Amino acid sequence: MVFHKSDHEPLICMVVDGMGGHAGGRLASRIAVREAHKRLVSAAKPKAVAEALEQVNQELFTSMHQGTEGMGATIAGVRIHRGNAVAFNVGDSRVYAFEEDRLMQISVDDAFRDKRNGRKVSSAITQSLGGGFRRRRIDAHVIERDVDAPQRFLICSDGLSDLVQDYEIEEVMRKFPHDYVSRMLGHALDRGGRDNISIISVRVL
Repeated sequence: MVFHKSDHEPLICMVVDGMGGHAGGRLASRIAVREAHKRLVSAAKPKAVAEALEQVNQELFTSMHQGTEGMGATIAGVRIHRGNAVAFNVGDSRVYAFEEDRLMQISVDDAFRDKRNGRKVSSAITQSLGGGFRRRRIDAHVIERDVDAPQRFLICSDGLSDLVQDYEIEEVMRKFPHDYVSRMLGHALDRGGRDNISIISVRVL
């Protein structure tokens, strides 16, 4: 996806990974995408983005019914408008910035990690949108970046980042600037592809 800073409307891209079984996960992800997009259109600053995600979180709790109790979702994305980008996440889906051939994770993983090597020790996460039987608030991770110079953003679910390391993602993006998404997907599938794999790439010009 290519975004021109001269575009008048903000671009909102996000990966939402539903939890809570097949039915619950589908419903949670559908609600999260709908409600997040509706609220993020007018949320230009980090505080407003965090408040919008909290509203989505509460909407998921309100929408739970028999058979979908405990449903939830992780979310990661970026809102780009003119020369400004606001990246956000809750859970373990990720947002990366790729600039001058360097990859940098700008999201924060809400996950339990081994203190020695930083790798996830289980599939459990420390927070999500919804995802529980008792209503609670979230602490969304939000960061603002200038996009004056051309750069790319990569948004993905943990189905990619659990199987393909950051240095490998950086190498693929550097060596294959036109088809790195399909190549990274291939790497993850070759290594088992045991979880949902969602990838969005955005180039800002």
